[in-house]
Amino acid sequence: MLVLLLLLLLKTIRMFRNKYFIALALVSLSFKGDDFHSAKGPIIVAHRGLHSSLPENSIEGMMAAFHAGADYVEMDLRYSKDSSFVLMHDRSIDRTTGRKGLVADLNLAQLTAIPLKGGHTCIPSFEDVLRTAPKSLGFYLDFKAGSEAHLVELMKRYHIIERSVVYVYQLEQIKKLKALDPTIKVMSGLPDSLKTLDEKLSFLKKTQLDYIDGKLRDFSKYELISFEKAGVKFWPDLDGKANPADWDEILQLELDGFQTDDPLPFISWRHSSFSF
Repeated sequence: MLVLLLLLLLKTIRMFRNKYFIALALVSLSFKGDDFHSAKGPIIVAHRGLHSSLPENSIEGMMAAFHAGADYVEMDLRYSKDSSFVLMHDRSIDRTTGRKGLVADLNLAQLTAIPLKGGHTCIPSFEDVLRTAPKSLGFYLDFKAGSEAHLVELMKRYHIIERSVVYVYQLEQIKKLKALDPTIKVMSGLPDSLKTLDEKLSFLKKTQLDYIDGKLRDFSKYELISFEKAGVKFWPDLDGKANPADWDEILQLELDGFQTDDPLPFISWRHSSFSF
């Protein structure tokens, strides 16, 4: 079996003589099985897919991140003019497509016919993503605009609630989502106004958050342990290129997961650290 994998790897390298595909093929040897998050070690969230080499918020970027070994893919949800979810970070389509217009001013048919820059696919609808995504892929849904009821209906229809985290920006969104389904896991950031640990814990208890985000060194290990005891996990955002010092910090803090712009090195480091 190993010989076959190596032959496939060599064939892939010959087919794609560039740095990205060679790195992806090498890391894919540590690819996890069919079970959701079967990899050992912290959960790795690929921010907007494998967007350093493929279009952000694209199906091809999502699938590349998954096959490289990412556990979750972060994707940004916005609402079209005719009330359908599409993947787009910005309010406008300008930066990622080279066209002009606001997502909210265009209907679904218009949006999904617009090609993304740097790839071979168009703006995807969220339903296209849900139909395409492997059953062992986790969803980190950055809920930028739309109907909470519609989102929950789609999550239930495609059976992704257990493998999803929904990021929100307003306390009212947490209440609406939890009222629609108490099992939905919700994430947000802590307000800067909270200074003491007691204030932070009181806020977490009141809001019923399941996860919080922030920078890697925003909290002490004691604070993180206190959050864990309160049932809240910390998934930091690691911006830019992967840093070995960040990986060491993640292991020292015993973090459950994190989001990164550069998932491939972290996948490789995780494989080296937990391949026993």
